Amino acid sequence: MVDRGLAVPSPGPAHNGAQVGFEPRDHDRTGLAANLYSTVSDMCPKQAIGSVVGLGGMAGSIGGMLFPVDSGRLLDQFRGVDDLNAGYAILFGICALNHLLAPQFEPIRKAGA
Repeated sequence: MVDRGLAVPSPGPAHNGAQVGFEPRDHDRTGLAANLYSTVSDMCPKQAIGSVVGLGGMAGSIGGMLFPVDSGRLLDQFRGVDDLNAGYAILFGICALNHLLAPQFEPIRKAGA
């Protein structure tokens, strides 16, 4: 016999589809977090790992809030002059430039070591 006291009824099939649609997004975030943790632990001294992970997570969150807003403003300006493709070209150029400017990573040495 199933205890139905803890069961939560679903509002319908559309709700179930929406839950499945959001699931892959959650898995992507865990992969990004794993990259942040492993990169920091490979590059920084043990005493700094927690601080660097915290600062990196905060910077990523702030960037995740600001980039869509700035992208929307840029695309709104180009939509006003009927040249939306140029706005997207600028956005993709910014993303490509980000990868080209990434420095060569070397482990951080503890002071005095």
